[in-house]
Amino acid sequence: MPLVEAETAPLVARALEAQRQRTARVLAQVRLAGVAAALALGLVRTYAAGETDWRVLLPILGGYAAGALGLFAAVRVSARAARWAGLGVAFIDVPMVFLAQWVSLPVSPSPGGVAGFALGIFVLLVLLGGLSLDARQMLLVAVTGAAGEVLLQRAAGIRGGAWAAAVVVIACAAGATAHLIGRVRALVTGVVVEQRKRERLGRYFSPAVAERLATRADGAAAPDAQELTVLFSDIRDFTTLSGALPPADVVRLLNEYYGHMVEKIFHHGGTLDKFIGDGMMAYFGAPLPDPDHAGHALDCAIAMIDELGRLNAERAARGEPALRIGVGLHTGVAVVGDIGSPARRLDYTAIGDTVNIAARLEGVTKEAGTPIVVSAATRERIGDGRCAWRALPPTVVRGKREPMALYAPVIS
Repeated sequence: MPLVEAETAPLVARALEAQRQRTARVLAQVRLAGVAAALALGLVRTYAAGETDWRVLLPILGGYAAGALGLFAAVRVSARAARWAGLGVAFIDVPMVFLAQWVSLPVSPSPGGVAGFALGIFVLLVLLGGLSLDARQMLLVAVTGAAGEVLLQRAAGIRGGAWAAAVVVIACAAGATAHLIGRVRALVTGVVVEQRKRERLGRYFSPAVAERLATRADGAAAPDAQELTVLFSDIRDFTTLSGALPPADVVRLLNEYYGHMVEKIFHHGGTLDKFIGDGMMAYFGAPLPDPDHAGHALDCAIAMIDELGRLNAERAARGEPALRIGVGLHTGVAVVGDIGSPARRLDYTAIGDTVNIAARLEGVTKEAGTPIVVSAATRERIGDGRCAWRALPPTVVRGKREPMALYAPVIS
């Protein structure tokens, strides 16, 4: 089973259960309305028209109406009753219809007509049993209905060939209803899986990118090597700051900070990869190609610094200390795609040396005394037209032997 479908199995089960409860209520309403109409007709034909053959039906219809009212109340208050609504059709509706038709046979001028009329009702009950969205319950309705119809035809003096024909008719109704049940379950599953896919896309991508990916023909997230620009950011001295705060305030601080920063990433077409404590990783240029991914990453970094200034103004008004962040940018080739445990959890992420270097450059910002540090590869991709640059001392980053040429954008 594909991972998304495996992840959504509980959601599908809940959605089907909710649909089953809704259809069970519909079934209960249809049953109550139908039986009430039959009882009303019986009363009118007995006492207004003087048709004595209806008189034998009144006790049965009265009991049936009481049972229908009880089932109607039960499915509205009990999820378990709704789950087994199909059994109510098999063990209440079918027997009551059979009993009503059975007592009508001796007083009816056309016993064969009574049996034929019952066949139509049993077919209808098979269809109503399908509202349970459980093929087994519906098939039980079909079996009990077929047995009742055979007994009625036998009592009416109808020959065996008609019995077989009646069983075939009910079997055809059951087959069609089983197909409808399967289609409904498939449609519910498809809707839930598609919703889950969109939710997963929304975790990583801006709404515009998520919409394009959701409608893309392949919808694939197979690992692929792509050139992109990776952004790492981190709150400086967060350990000291958070150590003086209650846990709830630490979470509130991070939620507020991330709420501001993620919007900047999405606004500039970036993909949010993950939160790492008080740090954040994003990249530009995947999953959709972006020829100006380095420039957009720089624009995002500058926008994050500007947004931090606005956030700090709000914090100052609340008497809270200002936050400082560092942002590192590096451009190169990375492997991006769904990576993780196929059986448990896959995350759309980027891996490789490019990612590692970007993480190291974020750490250089503190020593360099600048909020943004970019690699020479990123600076070359951006060029000189976007901003002025200040060269930083060549630095050996962890994992590299040779010093790297680093730059800081001059922010006005």
